[in-house]
Amino acid sequence: MLHKQGHNIQESTVPWNHERWMLLKGREITITPTHQDTTSVYGSKVLDVGERRLLINLPRHLAGKGYLRQSQPVLFNFLVDNTLFEAVGYYRADDMRVREIIFSGDIHRTSRRDFNRMTMGVSLKYTPVSDFSLKSGRLNSIIWKNAITQDISGGGILMYTTLPAPLKSYFLLKLKLVVLNTPLLMFGQVRWSEMVPGDQYHYQCGLSFITAEDLGRHFSPGTVAALPDVLFLFNRKKQNELDRYLINLFQAANKGVCYEYQKVEA
Repeated sequence: MLHKQGHNIQESTVPWNHERWMLLKGREITITPTHQDTTSVYGSKVLDVGERRLLINLPRHLAGKGYLRQSQPVLFNFLVDNTLFEAVGYYRADDMRVREIIFSGDIHRTSRRDFNRMTMGVSLKYTPVSDFSLKSGRLNSIIWKNAITQDISGGGILMYTTLPAPLKSYFLLKLKLVVLNTPLLMFGQVRWSEMVPGDQYHYQCGLSFITAEDLGRHFSPGTVAALPDVLFLFNRKKQNELDRYLINLFQAANKGVCYEYQKVEA
């Protein structure tokens, strides 16, 4: 299915009145403790919405290390109308079954999907990376893992992985399309992650692609300088070409028509 970005809730300046708060009921959220000694990510579901608080079920650990503690400051994220929002608060665990998050700040929009998303499978491999691993030259000994894709656009991908995908962590992605002589290589940052029970691919995560122009916003200058040239080929122009190609491919597949596609050079 071809999805268009939503237009109902896009700007963080729109006040969060009672009607908008109620949109969170039944939604999945990710919770990240803000304490400097923990890197854990938890997933939960909103059971009910109160005055400046969310009633949630028992958070399940998704990735990283550390624990959620009573009255601990947290950052939590949720999707509404194709837009990712984040807010700060603190976690309360007075009840053994129902927990709460109390808001202590404003809600901010962190991203909006600016590309059409196509529900289609593509050949994708991935490996987790960090500023340290990239700088230390570990790209020379990559162990690629297979991923299952759910939808994709020029701006990002929703996929299932066997490895944990902590919020805001990075993957190096190798995308193979039929018309390409060589795969596209690009970095992606995890913007959404949750555990999928009962499947060999344990984690569902949404990644936003990082273009060459934005590498300096995500990695240190020393790391960017150490990257091989091939990792600078996925720039904004290539991103838009990829998006157009995917739209054409999707439309052709659904119409049963064969089109002559232009190559997206890797």
